[in-house]
Amino acid sequence: MEQKPAKSSRGLENISNYLEQLIDIISQPANYCGLTNKSDCLERHNVKVTAELGNEVPYAEIRIGELKRYGVIVKYPLNEVKNQSRIANKMESIYGN
Repeated sequence: MEQKPAKSSRGLENISNYLEQLIDIISQPANYCGLTNKSDCLERHNVKVTAELGNEVPYAEIRIGELKRYGVIVKYPLNEVKNQSRIANKMESIYGN
């Protein structure tokens, strides 16, 4: 007797198809997910510009199936933000220099 797979199987008709798909993903993960290091150059107001006009900001492109997401970890000197931000005083009281 065939069992219907969970909704997460996204259209696979039976448990055998679901398990075959799962085995394929586990045995060949590079076909279904990936991590790529990338970088863009940004100016002071975080507008993307050419390399000679801004600072390089590295980031990671994470792909899981058809889904792509981007991740960045940035450490930005607070003293460069102080005079340009309406929330600078609040940030300084929380994080200090």
